[in-house]
Amino acid sequence: MTKQSRDFFQMQDLSNPVYERPNDPFVEVPAGPIKPYRKLEDGSFDFQEQEPTVRKPSLRRKRFVLSVSITAFTIGSLLILMSSPFSKEFLAPGPLHSSHGQLLAVQGADRCSACHSAATSSFSGWIAHAFSGASDNVTQSQLCLECHQESMNEQFALNPHNVDPVELAKRSQDFKQASFVSSFKTSPVNSNNEIACSACHREHKGNQDLKALTDAQCQTCHKENYHSFETDHPDFTNWPEASRQRIAFDHSSHSLKHFATKGEVFDCKQCHMDDNYKDVKTQVPFEQACASCHSDGIVESGLSGFALFALPMLDMRAIADAKLDVKGWPSDATGDFDGELPPAMRMLLMADPDASKVLEHRPASFQFSDFDADVEADVRDAVTLAWSVKKLLHGLANAGKSEFRSRLQQVLGRPVDDFEIDGMMGGIDQEAFVAARRRWLPNLAAELKEKFGIVNQSDVATIFGSQPSLARIRPQEQLADNPLLGASVPSSVGQRKEGLLLPNNDSSNRPTTNRIETQTPAASDIESGLVDIPTEIPIFNVAKKGSADLQTGWIRDDRSFRVLYRPLGHEDLFLKHWIDAVTKVSGADSRPETGALFTSLTSENSIGNCRYCHTLKQQDDLSFVMNWKAEQRDLSVGQFTKFSHRPHLIQPELKDCTHCHQMDTEVSNADSFSSVHGCDYQSNFKTLSKSTCTKCHQEGLTSNSCTLCHGYHIGGHKSH
Repeated sequence: MTKQSRDFFQMQDLSNPVYERPNDPFVEVPAGPIKPYRKLEDGSFDFQEQEPTVRKPSLRRKRFVLSVSITAFTIGSLLILMSSPFSKEFLAPGPLHSSHGQLLAVQGADRCSACHSAATSSFSGWIAHAFSGASDNVTQSQLCLECHQESMNEQFALNPHNVDPVELAKRSQDFKQASFVSSFKTSPVNSNNEIACSACHREHKGNQDLKALTDAQCQTCHKENYHSFETDHPDFTNWPEASRQRIAFDHSSHSLKHFATKGEVFDCKQCHMDDNYKDVKTQVPFEQACASCHSDGIVESGLSGFALFALPMLDMRAIADAKLDVKGWPSDATGDFDGELPPAMRMLLMADPDASKVLEHRPASFQFSDFDADVEADVRDAVTLAWSVKKLLHGLANAGKSEFRSRLQQVLGRPVDDFEIDGMMGGIDQEAFVAARRRWLPNLAAELKEKFGIVNQSDVATIFGSQPSLARIRPQEQLADNPLLGASVPSSVGQRKEGLLLPNNDSSNRPTTNRIETQTPAASDIESGLVDIPTEIPIFNVAKKGSADLQTGWIRDDRSFRVLYRPLGHEDLFLKHWIDAVTKVSGADSRPETGALFTSLTSENSIGNCRYCHTLKQQDDLSFVMNWKAEQRDLSVGQFTKFSHRPHLIQPELKDCTHCHQMDTEVSNADSFSSVHGCDYQSNFKTLSKSTCTKCHQEGLTSNSCTLCHGYHIGGHKSH
């Protein structure tokens, strides 16, 4: 090896301090330009000559300083930014969904605190929240529920699928042996086994659907182990779900009996039509589907009327023998104890303590004919009820709506608003009862003043004693507007609101039929100042339906001493208000206050025939709900299985409903609708078979297609 070679390797010696080691913070570098080695006389170079050097930071040192500087600058900038009023805007990962953005827009920068519990915390609180996931023991999901508590069951809102775990296990049990059933893996739950709202609903993505889920989100909790719908998905056991229809319609009897007898074709499209989006089938209105067969029956069911008030018949001799007195009473309403106790009037009488003591031990079917004239206790009870009936008429004549409300609230045990009161009074006002009092019990005010000390503006001094069957009025009163008619007009002239006839205050529009027209009174009548008037006065002179002699609406019957209502036809809101009011009462079918009224309004042969078609459901609190609407789709409950008719009906063979919905002609469910429990029901239709679907869906439905047919919130979210 030559000397030059040795010198070269000496220059590369690792012990040489000039060599820049990677981890050295400083290095020695020449202080100036490198001079060539001095050449000796023998021609060699003087390698011992040392160049001056200086100590400088290494490249690694420079990179370290730069990194620390950038980090410090970034942290400092973030601290300044997060301390500014714009800190929350800076941290927002994206725009809010429009539904949330509109609600929170007025809160400005403070809107973050509506959904994020750490939004009002200090910087240290944010750091703690980032690692603990909670701030002040309030989770983000709890803040979500503050706004959504009315739209879902808060008790199960954070449970899988928003349902009771017991109910979820019950639903899963039917598919336990199926090959496709999911097995749970680690799910994003907290210590209380709750799933955060944000696990499925991702905000700050603009107007992306908050309810849309991806298969990946489902697979966060579930491991799918089936490959295709055709080979691995189990057959349907109860789909479409065979829940009881809300309208009592037996498809079998109508198809095989009623339509066949009339020689008509039983076509599904006659009653079921597409909704606006063609996703589901809805039922056509009553007038189109049912009126031709059932309209007359509804009107005829109201021939006897719904009596709001009635005077019973009293045995005056038995009352006198018992040394009791009821004062004035129409002579045509005397003889034996007889006559009905209208269920509606019975409920109003129960607000009177005296009447309540008599009626609370009497059965719902009790009538005045049940009193025995030979039993002194029965006679006393009859007299007590007679005075309570008088007080009721007097109260309605003097206070009208307020008296009705007071009694109703006392019996129902809850406040009753004006809308409900107006609906239950059906447009009648206190003037109708003023006229009835003047006709039937003209001395009532003075009688009540003497017995109970009741005083009012209409109190007059008159002679007590038996009264004629109909009190007489003077000709000038008779020729004026009848008090029962003056506040109302025929349906062709009057106004309608919420199905109720309202008064037309313009007297010039009142037709002459609303007056009681007679010939000029005879001289003897004028001399005596008295004439008779008709015995049946229509308060609402509406168009006749059914029989030519049948008058609908309110009627004062002076022959039977009743103020009664005859239904106007289907969707009579007066009856609906009464049914809804009584069914809301817990245990309405058995309470002495409401039992008789409940039976009279909800039996299959009741006035209006409402129960003949509309099913009744008993709630957990023992109250009831009348199902007025035919649609079964409850938007407050999520559908676990999603199906739309729209893409399917494109196929010609599917336009015939019976292709998928095949009727089971051996099943008749007509008797099941009388039950108040929805489980007592068997469908007229066979369960849909999976083979019906696989005829078209042979490929394409795999384990990654679960959200195509299945929803998430089977516990449900109510619409806003």
